Amino acid sequence: KSGHNQMLFVFALIAGATALNILHLADFHLDVDYSVTGDNTHMCHDTTNQTESDFANDPESLLSNDTDSYLGHFGDYMCDSPKPLVVHALDEAKRIFPNPDLIIWTGDNVPHVDGYDWNYVINVMNLTTSLLFSRFPNHTILPTFGNHDYAPANAFDSNSTLYSAMWDLWKGMLDESEQ
Repeated sequence: KSGHNQMLFVFALIAGATALNILHLADFHLDVDYSVTGDNTHMCHDTTNQTESDFANDPESLLSNDTDSYLGHFGDYMCDSPKPLVVHALDEAKRIFPNPDLIIWTGDNVPHVDGYDWNYVINVMNLTTSLLFSRFPNHTILPTFGNHDYAPANAFDSNSTLYSAMWDLWKGMLDESEQ
């Protein structure tokens, strides 16, 4: 009989609970070096010294050349995310879920590139953090780090470089009592 009463209590708690709207963001893998003129066998990085702005200034050049060799503005299946894709994804998240109760951001912001260092990690984290804060100001965001948010990737050691940098980015979002 005691178990029955406990079960009724649990069901009463569940019935009285208020649902939360939670937005989960993960795996941006933002590649700031992505280029529409890039080579998808070389991480979609430009190997010709052309830039996307060259095509913005002369859009006809896309029509006068072999357009099959150009990558999409929003990315390519073989490559990590260009900034326009991340911006669009966050804008759509904001449109669909304008006021989430909680945002869980589970990392993996750095692209799958070789030879990056802590400065690269922190710059990518700074950019993604800024994009997220600009779309969801005054919202509760719970960030965690992914395996690519370290230099080198998967380096889960006692190095506090990433934690110190993220603290500098996030401490303004916390009340003194939360710090």
